[in-house]
Amino acid sequence: MTAATRPAALPPDTGPVNPAPQPLYLLAPQVRVDVDTSGRLLIHQPHRPVRALPLRWVSRIVANGASEFSARALHACLRGGVPIAHCNGDGKAMGWTLPVRRRTACPADLLQQALGDAMWSQRWPPWIENRRLAAAARVLRACGLPAAHAHRRDWRTLVCNAHPERERNPGRWADALAGQVHAAFTLAWLDWLGNPAPLARGNLARDPGHELAQPLGWLAHIDVHRDMPQCSEHAVARWAVHRFQITRTRWSRSIAQTLLDFEQFLHENWR
Repeated sequence: MTAATRPAALPPDTGPVNPAPQPLYLLAPQVRVDVDTSGRLLIHQPHRPVRALPLRWVSRIVANGASEFSARALHACLRGGVPIAHCNGDGKAMGWTLPVRRRTACPADLLQQALGDAMWSQRWPPWIENRRLAAAARVLRACGLPAAHAHRRDWRTLVCNAHPERERNPGRWADALAGQVHAAFTLAWLDWLGNPAPLARGNLARDPGHELAQPLGWLAHIDVHRDMPQCSEHAVARWAVHRFQITRTRWSRSIAQTLLDFEQFLHENWR
């Protein structure tokens, strides 16, 4: 490859590790598209440096009739799930080159983008704090206490002291059931992520899953307050497993709703 056709060096990556995929518009005359051995699209235009663009940064391509795609570039787009819209001179679509399966962003990619953004430290804390307060208020109301106590650090102590059988340590039973909820959430969390590997790299080792699960576990106080088990304290673990199994459907719905809310939070702030 000569100096005249060598791809321009990519600028230093000062943004997220994986930017959100964006449309690529190829509407200038005499655009030629190829692909290099690393899978980057090479955009050739007369009298301009060659652009090298990672395919994962492209959501779709809009090209006019003067654009030329090499067979390698077309195959790369099809393998990567990137559709190509072919337009006429008026910008109207004449047809599409469509992959069998459209690529969809893995939640882990979106989460990685969010964690790599400086705004994460400003947007995440108030969002998760609101969820904590909402869960605490829900437990307090269910136990006949004012929801305003949700702001108190000792609100769980208030809940336990308000239990008709507080001498039996209801907090211990609630914690045991919460452990079952947290275990189920962890499985759902890993399944939702699809690919948790990016979270373990560098400064992205900040998994918010634990913070998401915590307010869910607090709801176990409602079960204990409404239906205090009559077995001995030696059977706490066995009771927690049984209680979770008979209420699994309700907990599964709560877990699914939590993940849906979190995904919406990510899309609203980082898409």
